[in-house]
Amino acid sequence: MKKTNKILAIVLAIVTVLAMMPMAAFAASNKVIDTVELKNFNMPVADSYPDHAVNVPAGKGYSTMASNGKYYVEWRVGSIAIGETYKIKADEIYNVSIGVRCDSGYEFASNVTVTLDGKPVAVALNTGNQLIVALYDLVPSFFIGKIEITDLEAPVIGETPDFDASVPAKKGYSIKGLEWRGEGNVNVTKNDKFTANQQYAVTIAVACDENGEFATGVTATVNGQVAEVNRINDKQVIITFEGFETGDCECKCHTGNFFFKIILFFQKLFGMNKVCICGEKH
Repeated sequence: MKKTNKILAIVLAIVTVLAMMPMAAFAASNKVIDTVELKNFNMPVADSYPDHAVNVPAGKGYSTMASNGKYYVEWRVGSIAIGETYKIKADEIYNVSIGVRCDSGYEFASNVTVTLDGKPVAVALNTGNQLIVALYDLVPSFFIGKIEITDLEAPVIGETPDFDASVPAKKGYSIKGLEWRGEGNVNVTKNDKFTANQQYAVTIAVACDENGEFATGVTATVNGQVAEVNRINDKQVIITFEGFETGDCECKCHTGNFFFKIILFFQKLFGMNKVCICGEKH
């Protein structure tokens, strides 16, 4: 059924565009056009509007514009035609038909090739003086303006770091890597334990899905708190959050031990590592 509906949509689009275009008479002296260049067409982008304009180079013997100034462009969702005021939706699939007509004294070769912004496209119909170019199953691209990192456990003294952060479902991006750093930019591995009175930072690499693109001013949060974003390119960002801190050690082995509290005081005063009576560095 889906295949039948697709074929119907394609036929309807071809017929509609063909009806827009004038017929031209053939002549033995016509110049033959072997290649057609279509330019400056915007593919679907979620929350934008369908592009109904397609340009061609001047003086090549063909055009995509009717005498009334309108282009031979037809957008459809399934079998339903959509106009210039229809807002594109991220979860819809689009088919586009573009008509090209010959100028007087020209005709298209039977094996004419067509490119759209430098890329080859399929010719659905070639009557000799009319071409219909078909773009099938176009998935809209979308812009991501905010990234949310959730479920990342904050550092706990004596515990190993959490590397299993999450992102909300169906937002168009995913985590590709995560690193922890301690003071002095020291790497914290999965086997290391967090220590007392330290500041920790997490760096998270995030990539968007195939049709997604990170907006120029994309923002990010880690566990609801604002983080720094370094936008590498349209598809990749690096998120850094430096707001994790651990407090004083509360190991039970020295709680209430006045002598050890004095040792901790001098260790803190001189910036020394804190080692509990139990021998663990917290």
